[in-house]
Amino acid sequence: MVFDQAEGRVILFQGLAGAQFNATWTFANGSWVQLHVLHSPPPLWGASMVYDAADREVVLFGGGALGEGPYSNDTWVFSGADWSVLNASAAGAPPARGNPSMSYDPTIGKVVLFGGTNRSWNYRTCLGWTFRDTWGFSAGHWGRVGGANPPEARFGASLAFDPATGGLLLFGGGFLFCNRNYTTAWNDTWTYLHGRWSQTNTSGAPPGRWGAAFTYDPSDSEFVLFGGGTFSQLNDSWMYANASWRPILGPQPPGSDGASPLISGLLSGALFLFGIPAWALSRGNWTSLDPRPVPPTYNGGLLMAYDAKDGYILFVISGPTYDTHPVATWKFQNGAWTELSAGRSGDPLTGNGATMAYDPVDQYVVLFGGNFNVTWTFQGGSWTRLNLTTEPPARWGTALAFDPIDGYLLMFGGSDCYPGYWWIGCTWSSASWGFVDGAWFQIQLRSGDVPPARAYAALVFDSAEGYMLMFGGVECAPPANCTVANDSLAFAHGTWTSLRTVASPRARAFAGIAYDAENESVVLTGGSGVDSSGGYNGATKDTWSFSNGAWHNVSFGSTFVPTAAFSPGFGYIPELRLDLLVLTSGQTWQLQLAATTSGPPGALRASAQEAPAAGDAAVTIHVVGSAAGGVPPDYYLWNFGDGASGEGATTNHTYNTSGAFLVSMVVVDAAGEQANAWLNVTVFAALNVSASLTPWSGVAPLPITYRAAVQGGGAPFLIRWDFGDGANGVLLDGSHTFTNAGTFTVSLLVSDRFGTTASGGPWIVHVSRPPPLVVSLNSSSNSVTLGQSVELNARVQGGSGAISYSWQGLPNGCASAIGPSLNCTPTAVGTYAPSLTASDSAGQFSSSSTIVSVVPPKLNFALTASPSVSSLGTPVVIASQYSGGAPPISLRWGPLPGGCRAVGSTSVNCDVPAAGVFSVEAEVSDKSGQSANATVSIIVEAPAVTARGPSLGPFGLSGGQELALGFGIGVVAAALVTWFSVRRRAGPR
Repeated sequence: MVFDQAEGRVILFQGLAGAQFNATWTFANGSWVQLHVLHSPPPLWGASMVYDAADREVVLFGGGALGEGPYSNDTWVFSGADWSVLNASAAGAPPARGNPSMSYDPTIGKVVLFGGTNRSWNYRTCLGWTFRDTWGFSAGHWGRVGGANPPEARFGASLAFDPATGGLLLFGGGFLFCNRNYTTAWNDTWTYLHGRWSQTNTSGAPPGRWGAAFTYDPSDSEFVLFGGGTFSQLNDSWMYANASWRPILGPQPPGSDGASPLISGLLSGALFLFGIPAWALSRGNWTSLDPRPVPPTYNGGLLMAYDAKDGYILFVISGPTYDTHPVATWKFQNGAWTELSAGRSGDPLTGNGATMAYDPVDQYVVLFGGNFNVTWTFQGGSWTRLNLTTEPPARWGTALAFDPIDGYLLMFGGSDCYPGYWWIGCTWSSASWGFVDGAWFQIQLRSGDVPPARAYAALVFDSAEGYMLMFGGVECAPPANCTVANDSLAFAHGTWTSLRTVASPRARAFAGIAYDAENESVVLTGGSGVDSSGGYNGATKDTWSFSNGAWHNVSFGSTFVPTAAFSPGFGYIPELRLDLLVLTSGQTWQLQLAATTSGPPGALRASAQEAPAAGDAAVTIHVVGSAAGGVPPDYYLWNFGDGASGEGATTNHTYNTSGAFLVSMVVVDAAGEQANAWLNVTVFAALNVSASLTPWSGVAPLPITYRAAVQGGGAPFLIRWDFGDGANGVLLDGSHTFTNAGTFTVSLLVSDRFGTTASGGPWIVHVSRPPPLVVSLNSSSNSVTLGQSVELNARVQGGSGAISYSWQGLPNGCASAIGPSLNCTPTAVGTYAPSLTASDSAGQFSSSSTIVSVVPPKLNFALTASPSVSSLGTPVVIASQYSGGAPPISLRWGPLPGGCRAVGSTSVNCDVPAAGVFSVEAEVSDKSGQSANATVSIIVEAPAVTARGPSLGPFGLSGGQELALGFGIGVVAAALVTWFSVRRRAGPR
């Protein structure tokens, strides 16, 4: 196993592991995938493999078949997706050997090989020897590369590049003493630099060993050595730097004899040790990569199904028998468990006894039963309840699995009682139901074809045999009379058939069952019996396989034996080609059974492979059939499940329609014997995309809205919108804004996980330049009297998109507005220059201003005398009154008549000592410079004088009266003359 830097993945060649293998696997993004290569090295023991960074390919050399056969000197290279072999003599390869040490040396740009042994050691004959030569490989050719003063001959030494010295570092290895019939292990450390070997004196060296995992850890700048052994496995870990070895303490992975190499750089900042379970080494500490977190131990129902649409195992835990809380939903993907929901609202409500299976026709998981007769579907990470008019009765323990022969989900049996109380008035069902296209229908059977009623039977489709296989189950009848079945039944083409098997698992219900496509057999594990009163009588941990119509007990030996499991979740993961077993203790087990054979030794056996196993219509698959045993030659006949057939050991077929297809192959040998093999092919509807975009034209900046929908294809999808202006979109729906003018070509490209593409568009979007933005600001009046309002209005022309406004220089008391106009009442006198700046979405802006003068109101002023006419000795008050103007107002009195004095700032008191007409004048002025004058006259009369005479005058007045009247008239006349004179001086008021 090596890390392929060019492809960013691990390459594993599964040479030998207790049996003959030559499978090629890749590990990337947490998942193992087996490659179906056209060419491959044979099963090998003791081969060495390394990544050649110069030629960007994986190089495999040497090794041989298990046993005592000779080793090979073939050189194989892996690049892309296939192996190719180099001719040994033409390439000048080293002599045949096994367990050589190989590493890439970047300083010379070659793969370096050292040592090895020429054949599997034989302690009886001691044939063979060990090498100490040094070779280089580059551009497809081998050659000796000096190697003066090499280490002692050895095999299985650990070799890796040392960035600190620029050379290769070698540790340990084994040596076979042919003449003494034993093998020793070295623990010395060597450096290969500039074509010379030199031994390094180190401190604290590990015990001698061969086959240890060894690599440089760039995160710690140290070498890491793990495991290996002599005649027993070691599981100690060591670190090396600066000629010093030190042990790694703490938990250690299981022992390794070289079958579990260390890979550097696979995990961020950590080393990866391949095995089950895998381990990671970071900062001097080993960590098991067992899946964490794991689903909790359950006390109710446990359901499991592989969701092929979403690409993961769906795992559902329901509550105990009487619980009606939502289920807990988990997924298992890339070796890790993830909780999708924890009893959230909207998830199914079901107690113990629900059933679940994947429907490849409708491409979702279907859940039914438990406390309710409600059907739920799971797709894309969420549950949906189906509102159906026809559904089976509520049942506990129905068996449910997809039947590809008949094209629907098959459900059988169940009970309407709580488990544990089966004998209390229960009814047991023997009905068969089908589910397809989102609807249930009852399958009508003849009475002789109906299996006995039961609950919690195990049901799965046996691809090798081509029928649905059901095993076991429980049925109880009052009073407390429960029986558990161990019969096997087949269902195909709407008919049940009882199978007669020689051996059979012991009777049980609640067992886990799955089809193992790798070994073409059904696997059954776990479950429990039931006593006569309906109680569980103990979970079991045995495992059985069913092939060729017979059950076989699977023995695991003394290690890795699963714990006894009651109602385990059990299923097959197509991507990993292994079964997954989930136990009640919260453990996750992976089960890989050894390859099985159908029929007695020498009988005709068949196997088949496909590439790819899934794709979009019209996908072309390449199928390869092979046969073993029998009497050659063989004749191959293929049925592709869509009405088409083919012949020959290898052939191609194109699927033009979507669906889940069962491919069957029949091999007939010269003696007329037949053998069968089956493959599962999933074909998705042809990838298609529909999309729209609006608008197609407008003024910059132009926002557009785009929408797309994908039909068919295999998720996940890669979405790429190209807007033609250097920007891209990765969502189906969204928006984009063109900020500049121009003509842009918009297109959509969608690709699915198979690399199939579909396109939308193109759309031609025309974006024009916006018209110039022009703003003109006007005022309702350029001169406003204080206290009056003024209106500012702007005329906006051109521009593009939303217009924003900014006001400046407004009169005091006027607040800014968000629009192009405002109305306000200034609160202070002055001359102002308000301005408005407008800007549009295209970045244009324009400004305009005007002049507004705020003036005060007219200043008015008057004086009043009280009383206006007074008698001598009577005081007169002169009061001032003004209005308008701009405060502050100032008052200045003119010369005052004698006896007059100012009182405060606004009035004058007069007590004139003589009679007559007197004038009082004053002037006011305001802050703005306005002024006004006012004058008022004071008339002061002397006291009246009475003159008495002897007789009345002509008007009947006495002489005194005539004198007084005459004096009074004279005074009045004089006053009037004075008033008119003052009036003329003062002018109009």
